[in-house]
Order: sequence, then C-alpha cells, then structure tokens
Amino acid sequence: MTLLAGIGIAPDLDLLIGRHSKETHSIGAAVIAAGVAALVRLPIASSRVRIFAAAWAAWLSHPLLDMMGDDSSPPFGVMTWWPFSTAHFTLPLSLFPSIYRQWREPGFAAHNLGAIAVELAVLVPVVLTVWWLRARSQKLSTT
Repeated sequence: MTLLAGIGIAPDLDLLIGRHSKETHSIGAAVIAAGVAALVRLPIASSRVRIFAAAWAAWLSHPLLDMMGDDSSPPFGVMTWWPFSTAHFTLPLSLFPSIYRQWREPGFAAHNLGAIAVELAVLVPVVLTVWWLRARSQKLSTT
C-alpha cells in the first residue's frame, strides 16, 4: 500500500524541475512508471501484469485528481495525453481548491492548509472504503 501511495504522489516530483503538470502528469508517464515497476518487480502484486496494472492506476490517479481541481497558474490543467499531445486538460468538475505555489504570498499557509483539509475530507473516506472492502474480501476468501 505504501509503495502504491508513493507511486501516486510521484508525478509531483516534477515540481523539483519546474515542469509541474506537464509530462509526469500523463498517460505516457504512467506507462513508463508502470513498466519500470513491473520490470524491477516492485512488491505490490503477484505478477508482472498485476504490478504493471496497479502501478499504472496509482500513477494515473494523480493527474486524474489534479484535473478535478482549480488551477491557479498557467498553463491551466495537466498534460494528460502526452506523448500524443502537449495540450493541457481539465475536467469541468472542480472538486478541489487550488494550491498556492508562491510561498511568499500572503495567506499561503492558511490557503494551502485549507486545500489539504478538503483533499483529506474527500479522499480519506474513499481510501478507507477501499481498504475495508479489500479486508472484507480477503476475510471472505479465507473462510
């Protein structure tokens, strides 16, 4: 689970090189990351095909969720279809507030803490539901 969470967060490593919401937030990057995970046999599933599928879904969940948020800095949206397109896309559903990236701006901490609270309020119940369903499924299969 921890490895999958790390894979899901990994697209934001692009912040370190000044290319946020670009290539790493795409289907192409998800395929590359999943391929590497399957190649090195990350211990997240029982076969390379399952490792690939789990890593691909974890990576791709990040840009999908980013597409559901307000974007406060151009270019707006994420480069979802790279390498087939360099266009940025958003979804009409604005579920998450924007994140301020300029730490010197007034209200930076308060705004981002509020955005994190909204993200946790939306995502924690989903994670707990999936965790509960998985545990229930495993329990039923052993009885």
